[in-house]
Amino acid sequence: MKFPKNMKNAQINSFISLMLNKNPETRLGGSYNNLKNNPVFASIQWHELVLKQIEPAFMIPKSKLVDPAALGKKQSKLSDFLSSAPQ
Repeated sequence: MKFPKNMKNAQINSFISLMLNKNPETRLGGSYNNLKNNPVFASIQWHELVLKQIEPAFMIPKSKLVDPAALGKKQSKLSDFLSSAPQ
């Protein structure tokens, strides 16, 4: 795989190549452990992450969150509109 000249980080390029592998058995290193051990994730404390002891780097403000129930209503209105459209 060829990367643009400005993408000089070999670890990131290797990781991207692993992610784009067409064979699911070898994609991302072929296993969860291989994925976790990839140098891209070297700074992640997996045990703490699983226990939710790590603060996220970014959180969406609550005022920007969308209620999933509202999404369903919007979708049903759209499907109602589409189903009532003249054929």
